[in-house]
Amino acid sequence: MRKYVAQVLTALAIAGAVGMPIFVGAEEIHKPQLVIGVTVETEGVCAQTGKPVTIKLVADEPEYPMPEGTSDRVSTLKIEKTGTFQPICYQRAGVYTYRVFQQKEKREGLIYDESVYVLRVLAAYQKDGNFGLTVTAHKQGQEEKQEKLVFYNVCDTCPAPPQTGDTCSVFLWTGLSVVSFLGCIVLRDEKRRAS
Repeated sequence: MRKYVAQVLTALAIAGAVGMPIFVGAEEIHKPQLVIGVTVETEGVCAQTGKPVTIKLVADEPEYPMPEGTSDRVSTLKIEKTGTFQPICYQRAGVYTYRVFQQKEKREGLIYDESVYVLRVLAAYQKDGNFGLTVTAHKQGQEEKQEKLVFYNVCDTCPAPPQTGDTCSVFLWTGLSVVSFLGCIVLRDEKRRAS
């Protein structure tokens, strides 16, 4: 029996050393996933309201897990109001940090929220023995923890009035109307005098 236990422990040690998956019973160890949700709120109305903005997720280190389809440690998300990045799968215990921010684009009248959120992900075995995640977020330069990632943009200009296609001057027509009105009064007075 001791020989069998020693062989099993040796096999597990070798498998772990060469990076082979280790199975417990017939199931693979659970690999937790992180889904990061983002909200963009825009105050006011301008020509940019309703157009998508670009949100970036950047890993602080090149070896950190990232969503599928990520290139050069950067994942991009285009949203109008709310959206989520593709899931990030964690296979190893460790502390991982990420930054989430809006990519500023040249848009007339739109003032971007320049906040940068710092996410800290602790991947570890929990008290119940399961491999899990503990995630905290705060704005860069601040200590207060954030429950949600929300960017508050502001429109600083009113939309231009719609064009009707009429290129005539409003002042010209107003002036002509006033002159016509005064002419009618003069003609009425002369007609009264003549009667």
